[in-house]
Amino acid sequence: MKRVFDRPTPFTINNSLYIKPSTRDDLQAEVWLKGDGMYESSKATPAVKYLSPEIFGGPRQARSSELDLRRAGYLESDMFTVPGAEFRAR
Repeated sequence: MKRVFDRPTPFTINNSLYIKPSTRDDLQAEVWLKGDGMYESSKATPAVKYLSPEIFGGPRQARSSELDLRRAGYLESDMFTVPGAEFRAR
């Protein structure tokens, strides 16, 4: 995840997946995203909600500000907002 994502949080790296390793008796390993109903994470946003677009493809969920801009007619339904060139992360 550190190679694929831009500055992933420690929560995403350490707590977003449930991993059942294989054993000598059961040679099948399993990996789930926490928050899919099977294995819940904490009270934070479930990993399945924010990692699904990256894993399965498709657009991310719209932010509330984007929904407001769409309702007002300033943003089309398939568009998203991104920081401009003058934006500097702090």
